[in-house]
Amino acid sequence: MAELIRKGAPDVWAEALRNRSKQQNSELLETGQPLRMVERFGGGEPASYIGAFAGRNPQNPNQVGFLDLEAVDPRELVDAGDDVIASAVEATPKLIRTVTVNKYPSLFANPTVTEDIAARATALADMSELHDRVGAALAGRFADREQPEHVEKLI
Repeated sequence: MAELIRKGAPDVWAEALRNRSKQQNSELLETGQPLRMVERFGGGEPASYIGAFAGRNPQNPNQVGFLDLEAVDPRELVDAGDDVIASAVEATPKLIRTVTVNKYPSLFANPTVTEDIAARATALADMSELHDRVGAALAGRFADREQPEHVEKLI
């Protein structure tokens, strides 16, 4: 299968190889450009999302918020309360997904996007306060859980 992709779709192959590097994933996300992310849950069909960088967890720099630009306009979240931001991170369907840059996320640059999606990504790239609030929401997701007594239970 890998050989078919490498020969038949060399651009896809090159981007898939780039996803192996957490540094390159972080740099790609932090460009603020619209990206395509492909995720698969269990045995379900893969799902594709167009989104952009929305913040970084200050307690775990490997966790990044990825705002679904097709589902929400980031300008709607600028004045929203912290509870709305937390809900966007935790709700189903997720408006802000958690991307762990060191877990081989399927991120692809240069998706074909509408003018509206491009404008949303441009607006989001300049929203540093929103980035900070999303990062805090990512950090707060598991803040209320007690730490286990034994390190083995963390695994």
